[in-house]
Amino acid sequence: MDLKPVAARQPIFDARQRVFGYELLFRSGFENCFIFPDGDVATSRVLDSFMIEGLEALWRPQKAFINFTRNALLHGLANLLPSQTLTVEILEEVEPDPPVIEACLELKQQGYQIALDDVTTLEKRKPFLELADIVKVDFALTNERQQREIAHRLRVRGVKLLAEKVETSDQFEKAASWGYHYFQGFFFCQPQIISAREIPAFKAAYLQLLHAVHRPELNFGEIERILRRELSLSYRLLRYLNSPLFGLRGEVRSLRHALSLLGEQHVKRWAALLSTMLLASDKPPELLITSLMRACFCELLAGPLAGKTERADFFLLGLFSLIDAILGRPMKDILEGIPLAGEIKVSLLGGHNLHREVYECVLAVERADWNALTQRAGKLGLQDQFVASCYVQSVEWANEVFGQQARKSASDSPPGKRQLQTT
Repeated sequence: MDLKPVAARQPIFDARQRVFGYELLFRSGFENCFIFPDGDVATSRVLDSFMIEGLEALWRPQKAFINFTRNALLHGLANLLPSQTLTVEILEEVEPDPPVIEACLELKQQGYQIALDDVTTLEKRKPFLELADIVKVDFALTNERQQREIAHRLRVRGVKLLAEKVETSDQFEKAASWGYHYFQGFFFCQPQIISAREIPAFKAAYLQLLHAVHRPELNFGEIERILRRELSLSYRLLRYLNSPLFGLRGEVRSLRHALSLLGEQHVKRWAALLSTMLLASDKPPELLITSLMRACFCELLAGPLAGKTERADFFLLGLFSLIDAILGRPMKDILEGIPLAGEIKVSLLGGHNLHREVYECVLAVERADWNALTQRAGKLGLQDQFVASCYVQSVEWANEVFGQQARKSASDSPPGKRQLQTT
């Protein structure tokens, strides 16, 4: 039986937009997922360990930031994770009474980092400040004056500052200039539109490939001409065919021969994955990882809702959902140049259809908007455990693809064949 709790992760960046860690947000709270009413401590710990292992993909190899209530602190739940992995976030409602302070001191002695969550004013949290390694300032509930003042007051203490709920690049840049060290929010998903922005020539080739493979009738001759003009694409296609994942036996005699060996569906999937990776090569890596996660998540959620051929459209929906942020152009303008299926375009532009309903489920999980998830998933007849399992699978798959990309092999051998049903 799959016992994974419903959880989401949200990236925490450093000033160079590299991922420093992930905050894990649980639907019913971390404490409720890992404390059992039967009183059998030994059994509880076994189940705790099992569920933790099932969720490790959500943060490895970075640090895990997890919210702790008073009870979670006093029950010693932090010891489920090693100190080098876990940062303990103390929620705003936790009162700094003696038992809580003692529990925090013990955690500090064991090497755990302490973070204060949802800080809007320092006065209420003074007793914790002596223990805190990181202070998370809520940018949604504070104004710029408060944000600067808190940074100024804490800088002399040597405390690391984390700006949370940062939704725009302007907020990110201001926070960095005020001395904030870490940043959390969806600013990295927002497109930075520059008027009359030109797409570099090398990126234009990737868009041309996307355009060619999504025509109603695939023209291998057109695709071959694009590959010939862009040597890196030709090389990656041949490397893909030569990889163990594809398992080709025999020689490839030409690019046209290579394309025919792949077949239409694999050509489309290979081109979509590769083009997205290459288009995002100069962007924060998390932007690509999020695109990959969304692609897999959309496809898995659509499993009970659509036919095998249709599920490929859900994969493309998730994969292209951040193409505006990747290219720095309005979504509408980009989609006019790519002949995607009408259902995908409608959903990416905010229209209403089954694709959009699935996509809204994905966004609800990303933002840990559990009320919205209940509504969306319920409408589609999707159960909590199914959604949770699909989410963890999508994170694992995205991590694997990106890991291969970082080792210069993902673009050579996109793992679209691995366990995903559209292949």
